[in-house]
Amino acid sequence: MKGLQSEESNLEGRAEEIIEIFKNALYDISKDIRKDVEKLYMIPNKSMYAAIYDLHDRLSEEGQTEVEWRYLYEDNISKIWPEEYNEKIMTREVSREWSELVQGIKECCSEDNFKIKFQER
Repeated sequence: MKGLQSEESNLEGRAEEIIEIFKNALYDISKDIRKDVEKLYMIPNKSMYAAIYDLHDRLSEEGQTEVEWRYLYEDNISKIWPEEYNEKIMTREVSREWSELVQGIKECCSEDNFKIKFQER
């Protein structure tokens, strides 16, 4: 009996050691991930730089300014004003659903649907 109790106690102690090892490893891994992510924020966004350079190049051309600003605005409105953009999208969606509902009602309201036919007996 004493052998079983000491073996059980030994297993519990070993389990606690393993848990502690995992906790330490998890801490080290999360610290490494945090460092790697911070590095990503320091690297200039090359695609954004290329987009800005391209925009500057196109805006430098005579007559393209208004069109290019409109494209830039349309492409990035959801990032610049997310709340307003989402409201606009929701309004469009509600309007579309309402239009579909009205169209469905119009289709049901044809003259043929309201004709009363009497059958002779």
